[in-house]
Amino acid sequence: MSRFRFHLIAVFALICASCITTTDIHAMPPSIAGLLNRVGGAGTADMFIVEVCNTQSAVPGSSSGQAETFTISARDGKPCITASTLSAATAGLGYYLNHYAHISISWNLLTTDIAHATLPLPSSSETHTCDVPLRYYLNYCTFSYSMYVWTWERWQQEIDWMALHGVNMPLQIVGLDAVWRELLMKHYSYTEQQVAQFIAGPSF
Repeated sequence: MSRFRFHLIAVFALICASCITTTDIHAMPPSIAGLLNRVGGAGTADMFIVEVCNTQSAVPGSSSGQAETFTISARDGKPCITASTLSAATAGLGYYLNHYAHISISWNLLTTDIAHATLPLPSSSETHTCDVPLRYYLNYCTFSYSMYVWTWERWQQEIDWMALHGVNMPLQIVGLDAVWRELLMKHYSYTEQQVAQFIAGPSF
């Protein structure tokens, strides 16, 4: 498996680990700081306060008994996002950008320039809770039509988009052909030629 594929799969694994918390709730997690600086421009992370702490709310009927939450408020002249998980924190940032700053991070605008802007401050706190533990995204057709030629830079933008929209269970098939190849050759005694005839090209 190539280094690119390993890198990509590792990053997806980090996205899906939505219950990871930081021991210092007053420090912005580096992964979130990196996301903000990529999406908004260098220095954007300094314009926000983001805290991640284990404050999940009990939700009756939920399979896990708990739900991810984020609260948007203002502190020290900055927008403040306090969340129960990394996934909730990035979703809270996406909500703030969309509903307060009126910035939509979409496939037509995956980055914006807010590093030198004056960000609006919430006049009161606003809390949102999600009782759906897994938020699925993507399908096989999108990989076939365009994603198979994406570079790491484009993948990183898509991962940032997913994080801002609360996705924590994306379909991941990059490198799946290598898994099939190893399975067929090592466990079912297929030859290299037979495997090459069975496994489709990267666009399929």
